[in-house]
Amino acid sequence: MADPVKFLALAGLLVAGSCGAAAGQVRVIDGDTLKIGAETIRLWGIDAPEGGQTCERADASYYCGAEARSALSRLVSGRAVRSEARYEDRYGRTVARCFTGGVDLGGEMVRQGWALDYERYSKGRYRQDQAEAKDEGRGLWSGTFEPPWEWRHPASKQ
Repeated sequence: MADPVKFLALAGLLVAGSCGAAAGQVRVIDGDTLKIGAETIRLWGIDAPEGGQTCERADASYYCGAEARSALSRLVSGRAVRSEARYEDRYGRTVARCFTGGVDLGGEMVRQGWALDYERYSKGRYRQDQAEAKDEGRGLWSGTFEPPWEWRHPASKQ
């Protein structure tokens, strides 16, 4: 008969590994990045404005990166966050889909208009959510903005 203690320990490792479950206090870094315990998690499939990024609304500049961070903070405030790891990126962050209850945080950020569907990675998973946010003028779509991937790499606009 197999050793039940070893079996349970192995089963626990497999469950934790397959979910990519991070445990601990949730801290919002920016509009698409969380820190759960010691693990930094980049939300899969979306891209939100950077902290110092500005956008335009009603002929005035505002820090849309800070607004995106605040939106994600409101979504996770006081809630447990569950993560499903996809892979590790070149910066050593876990890229994951994250949920509070049944709500996909990436999808909700796009629905609210504070993040964009990053089709390069999502393959259009949040395309419909983005179209609705754009049609209703939510978040970034209430004015003009530069996509975060272009803002980070100005040379890529040429």
